[in-house]
Amino acid sequence: MKIAIVDDDKEERALLTELICQCCDNNIWNAKLVGFSNGESMFQSFTPGDFNIYFLDIYMAEMTGVEVAKRIRKQDENAIFIFTTSSEEFYREGFDVGALHYLVKPIDYAKVKDAMNRCIKSLGEIARQIEIKVGKNRIKVKLVDIQYIEVLGNACHIHMAKNKIVTYTPLNDLEKLINEKSFLRCHRSFLVNMRAIIQKTSDGLIMENGALVPVPKNSRTSIMKEIDNYNIESMWE
Repeated sequence: MKIAIVDDDKEERALLTELICQCCDNNIWNAKLVGFSNGESMFQSFTPGDFNIYFLDIYMAEMTGVEVAKRIRKQDENAIFIFTTSSEEFYREGFDVGALHYLVKPIDYAKVKDAMNRCIKSLGEIARQIEIKVGKNRIKVKLVDIQYIEVLGNACHIHMAKNKIVTYTPLNDLEKLINEKSFLRCHRSFLVNMRAIIQKTSDGLIMENGALVPVPKNSRTSIMKEIDNYNIESMWE
């Protein structure tokens, strides 16, 4: 795996690099680390997919860590973001880019170990696939590619970022097959990947592909709370 460390404080960047290397060595994880003094220097040679994990300092001059993450996310939906910060005050800003975790300074080995364990688990979830029957064929689909699943008539339409798959496997069966806490049954006809939600509105959920998934009025409060809890748990549990 490749890890980018973006922090304009040279000493803190060096400390974080040392702790991540120590953690990787102790767990026999093969990792390549590259440090950057700011987002601008990283983007000079940036190619989507260059790095699996980004450790981003929130408070940087010119371009904040959240701004860096938003720019990366537009080009790489699988990127994992860990924000480093001196305050918990702005952690909710990371929801917009699907931040996995926060490291509150001062950073020590225990905090880095926790963050890296989350990253390793998330990388596994990103790689996880399910096999779906489509017509006479069976195809493999990565869970991370699924935005939401919608029931239309007798078929389930599995919506991706740019295309969709149609299967006659019932939604209840697909939900059991996926069996992932990041997927939420927000409506009797919809199963959404909470990783792909970019905005909650009074009408429903806006997904990364621009679609609006409806949420029933009588369950809207509980559904929105469940999404908030998922986001918080993903970063802090």
